[in-house]
Amino acid sequence: MSIFRERIESGRLELEYVPVDIRDLFDGIRDLFSGLMEEKTIDLMGGTIDVLTAPGSGTTIVIRLKFRLAEEKDLDGIGTGNADDKSEDMRDTEFSGKRVLLVEDNLINMEIANMILTQSGFTVETAENGKIAVDMVFSSEPGYYDAVLMDIQMPEMDGYEATRAIRSLEDRRLASIPILAMSANAFKEDELAAEEAGMQAHIAKPIDVGLLLRTLKEVLSKREE
Repeated sequence: MSIFRERIESGRLELEYVPVDIRDLFDGIRDLFSGLMEEKTIDLMGGTIDVLTAPGSGTTIVIRLKFRLAEEKDLDGIGTGNADDKSEDMRDTEFSGKRVLLVEDNLINMEIANMILTQSGFTVETAENGKIAVDMVFSSEPGYYDAVLMDIQMPEMDGYEATRAIRSLEDRRLASIPILAMSANAFKEDELAAEEAGMQAHIAKPIDVGLLLRTLKEVLSKREE
């Protein structure tokens, strides 16, 4: 593959024919989008990112983020084994034998969530979008899945549509399966939208492991009552 590059020669603008490796081109596009996503994340956190560069001097990237200083109550239990986050105590005991369907289109997010759930004792099956998830639930036997962890923004069918489709299944045992939203959109209106779609809970990304496990425990306990 080749591209044209502009250059100025003797006061004239010329187009130079430059052969490029298409893999390099795609790597550059990928890096560009990756950088844009990082900048968006920093903006959402109320921070700034500055890039300082000069020929022959290299590049310096400065990221500034504001964090609240920890108060004494935030430190209670740290290093004593009495922390409120009892995720370690839950692993391999509370969720052993439980099966969840993890619905996530981002491979990295899927791997992270899969690892957290597996280490906590769950058996995990995955789907890359809402349509696949609906088909998997529809084809399953009642009780095969104990819960569904549902991303919101996905191709083919988003998490809200998928949840509504599951809730409308004729078999009410399948239709009533617990569904938890997992989304980077963590505003109050997002929690309300998840509730209106028929979801039992909303977990914000990046995932708080302790919160995720406590919420799963609460939701599954109510289902078993």
